[in-house]
Amino acid sequence: LFVSWAASKLMMMNSQLGQYDWLCVDEAQDSNPARRAMARRMLKIGGRAIFVGDENQAIFGFTGADNDSLTLIKSEFGTEIFPLTVTFRCPKAVVEMARNFVPTYEAAATNAVGEVQEIDDTVFATLPVGGDDAIICRNTRPLVKVAYSLIRRGIPAHIEGREIGKGLLKLIGRWNVTSISVLLDKLDIYREKQVAKLMAKGREAQAEALADRVETIVAITEGLPPGSRLLDLRNKIESMFADSKPGERSNRVTLMTAHRSKGMEFKRVFIWGRRAYMPSRYARQDWQRQQERHIEYVAITRAMETLVDVRVTQEA
Repeated sequence: LFVSWAASKLMMMNSQLGQYDWLCVDEAQDSNPARRAMARRMLKIGGRAIFVGDENQAIFGFTGADNDSLTLIKSEFGTEIFPLTVTFRCPKAVVEMARNFVPTYEAAATNAVGEVQEIDDTVFATLPVGGDDAIICRNTRPLVKVAYSLIRRGIPAHIEGREIGKGLLKLIGRWNVTSISVLLDKLDIYREKQVAKLMAKGREAQAEALADRVETIVAITEGLPPGSRLLDLRNKIESMFADSKPGERSNRVTLMTAHRSKGMEFKRVFIWGRRAYMPSRYARQDWQRQQERHIEYVAITRAMETLVDVRVTQEA
């Protein structure tokens, strides 16, 4: 049986426990105690389990995943380790940059040389971009402004993540208002109070996520025509955020957060404001700082041919 954590709840509901001779668990670095217990209970007595994961891609601690999941799996299941350090996707130039974060990372001998560039956002504004390109940023708010700039240039673009859009709509729906200006006032007060409350409780990731959602809504309103109302804002959010189908490539430039980019690949990747937004200023605990390095590594290794590190020189 092959299980990914995304399907684990469904498997729990539809499968009898303790009936499998073999169990293969993907994305094992994102496990938590409940998921590991479930995996153990799905095996027959004497059954064998294979856990596939990369500790350097453990970036979902804010959802409850253990930062040291693979170490815990080794201890709890008595596993034998088979390292997989060679990439057949990333070109050698990209691998060399990624080695700053994971020294054991290697490129296969047959991989292309590739290219790593560094430009600023004013140069980016003059470059042709298209459906083979992705723009990755640590936070959502800057992506909204980049998307607007692309659309003004006549370049189709969308921000990956329908769930992000739903989260923004849910936040807007907290108040029964129709005026955007009233909404912005309420959002400003709400952000200040809630971020302070979450930070005081040591819930830095939730504080960052809330602040980013509010700032993203503000950024979207700034691109609306004068006189727009709340319905216009809702419609804009629904049209701006979408999910690509597996394997789908269109003529639209794909923008996404570093978290969202995990598991995806593109011929050319622009990392937007890496020095400005990575690591997050909200990362204060040791495990959070470690995961920030993982996030950067994940973003870098999405490139199949060219990686472009975009410096932010103006507000974006």
